[in-house]
Amino acid sequence: MASHSRYYSTSHVRNTNNNKLNPFFITGITDAEGTFSCIIRKSVGHRLGWRVEVIYQIGLHKKDLELLKEIQAFYGGIGLVTKPSKNMCAFRVSSLKELSEKIFPHFDKYNLITKKLADYLLFKQIVTMMNQALHLTEDGIQVIMNIRASLNLGISVAHKRAFPKTIPVKRPIIPKGKIPQPE
Repeated sequence: MASHSRYYSTSHVRNTNNNKLNPFFITGITDAEGTFSCIIRKSVGHRLGWRVEVIYQIGLHKKDLELLKEIQAFYGGIGLVTKPSKNMCAFRVSSLKELSEKIFPHFDKYNLITKKLADYLLFKQIVTMMNQALHLTEDGIQVIMNIRASLNLGISVAHKRAFPKTIPVKRPIIPKGKIPQPE
């Protein structure tokens, strides 16, 4: 009886001339397994009482740790590869400079094609504001919270109570994308 098992290879995700990961693969794996997150948490030591953190992350099963290290190398060694749980590992970038200088140019050139593009665009707005130190002002943190309310799954009940003036920004409408490359 013939086997119906399929065997997959990641050899097609690399450029053949220099064995580096194909940029379209980086975009594709982010569309599938990546997140653009903004965390706003209470901070006793902060003058506003709130701290804003931004994170670009690709989370995979622990067996894919080497792939995450290759993704980190693709971006020039920035960020961290961590093992946040027993069976998961992640490539994370939270530096404003690294996000602005490495991550954003990549996704501006090799566009995301799913609804994750909307999260990216909102995330990029938040990082841009943080680069201008607007997250250190009351008005700025409210604008960030308005953007955050439209990012991913929105904001928690606790955030709604803490920021009662929050009005979610309009989430970008992303038309169905066409896959530019099979990677």
